[in-house]
Amino acid sequence: IELGDTSPDTYGSAAYCHLRAGNLMAAELAYNAAIVLDPQNIEWIEGKAQTMISGKRYAEAEALLRELIKRDSSKDVYRKFLANVYVELGQYIKAAEVFEIIHALGKGTSDTRLQLANIYSLHGLYEQSVETYLGASDEQIAEQLTHVLKGVEYLIEQDETSLATRLFDKLDG
Repeated sequence: IELGDTSPDTYGSAAYCHLRAGNLMAAELAYNAAIVLDPQNIEWIEGKAQTMISGKRYAEAEALLRELIKRDSSKDVYRKFLANVYVELGQYIKAAEVFEIIHALGKGTSDTRLQLANIYSLHGLYEQSVETYLGASDEQIAEQLTHVLKGVEYLIEQDETSLATRLFDKLDG
């Protein structure tokens, strides 16, 4: 850049280096320049979204992630980031909707299932929470056993013993 190279690749590379070094303002400015010069390059938008998330600027990251999903809906990582951005923004129902889409597309993991079940539990949707846990494979349950047991405990604390028993039976079975 100092030598006069103002190509989008140069700005994008500089932005990436700044992001990795934790220089978020410089990364954002360089990604902005790269996007202005090459607005079709999805990598620059990804980088800017990462910069916004790293800077805890979740509302701005949400808009970028929605644009990324619009441009390439096959990348499930965009939806996972979007769901987590919604969690950070306190928009739990929107997060649950995105997690449901992830699972409907067959891209869910034990982590996304756990997050979805927790959102349901914390909002008093205990039946949906248990159904989310029960939809997990035995392998997914094993990966999250400690958290699932905490879910059982939470249900008992909420006087939802029949649901707690259903969930515990899944662990026992």
